[in-house]
Amino acid sequence: VVIMEENFSYDDTIGDVNAPYLNQLASQCALATNFHNETHPSQPNYMAATSGFVTDVDQESANPSIYEQVSSWNDLEESMGSNCGGKGAHYKHGHDPAFWYPAIAADCTLFDLPMAESDAGATALPTAAFTWLTPNQCHNHHWQNGCTGPSTPDGFTQSMDTWLSGTIQAIQATPDYQAGQTLVLVTFDEGQGGTAGEDCADPANTDPSCHVVTVAIGAGVQPVADPTFYTHYS
Repeated sequence: VVIMEENFSYDDTIGDVNAPYLNQLASQCALATNFHNETHPSQPNYMAATSGFVTDVDQESANPSIYEQVSSWNDLEESMGSNCGGKGAHYKHGHDPAFWYPAIAADCTLFDLPMAESDAGATALPTAAFTWLTPNQCHNHHWQNGCTGPSTPDGFTQSMDTWLSGTIQAIQATPDYQAGQTLVLVTFDEGQGGTAGEDCADPANTDPSCHVVTVAIGAGVQPVADPTFYTHYS
């Protein structure tokens, strides 16, 4: 299970009092301390994470994707209007990677699924070998008109953290998770700021906008802070 949050640099995330649950995960699970996004803005990182290649914004990808390499998959998109990209308030096409691969267009209509909006966490849970889970613009460290949380940086960090808490704990209650058959990766598309097209996957790049938190959560995962250089390609 991959949960992609948004626009939060590592040094801003770790220690933020408005994200107590995420920081709890970082201390109790496996934290990648040197994880980089690929570039800016958002969508290229979603595509990199699912295919190994960046694309431009609003560009379809002819590259093979993880969706073609697993036995089953779901893409769960909070607030999407209907299967495979139906417009909805607080849903964004650029945060829905399955929508952008023409090679899986038929499967997209079956397995790229909407979730009802909830401040308490995901309203659908993983049922496939691979699940991509995207919170909406109210719960992914952004804010839009109509979101119930405060429109301040502290407020939308709190909204993200509350949503993550409900989502992770619901996944942890499933039989598959408790049997040690589920690994959850919480990551971010990119840090705050940065420059469009920037090469954040260069290990020599020290721009904070290229450095994000990624935490691995599973029944058998032990607390560790791993300094290995990783990207969404990893």
